[in-house]
Amino acid sequence: MIPFTFRLGLDLAEVDRIARAIDRWGETFLERLFNAGEVDRRRRHPAAFSQHVAGRFAAKEAAMKALGTGFRGLSFREIVVGRETSGKPNLRFQGRASRLAERLSVASVELTITHTERTAAAVVLLVCAPPIS
Repeated sequence: MIPFTFRLGLDLAEVDRIARAIDRWGETFLERLFNAGEVDRRRRHPAAFSQHVAGRFAAKEAAMKALGTGFRGLSFREIVVGRETSGKPNLRFQGRASRLAERLSVASVELTITHTERTAAAVVLLVCAPPIS
């Protein structure tokens, strides 16, 4: 029996860099990276909002790394960051990212996101099923 394989992606995002991008480009920046419903706009304090967006940004970049593409061939909007009812973050792939995940036999996706005042981090683990012989 061939064991499952794992693909790991890690990313760090500087919160102040994300805050500057939001200040400079506003909704245009957010709409270029995120699908409707991915960003929680209810956060009242600008710093908390920037930390939230930086964490979601890091999750998308970590997913691209786990898929093995980096920025090549995928758009940020093809990776969707959400939350389960328990509050646990999750990832969903669409478009080219979905097709790539299928080719890699991704059976499940694990995501964790954290942040400090200055840095957001995300780790993505793809559990890939053994190839069918």
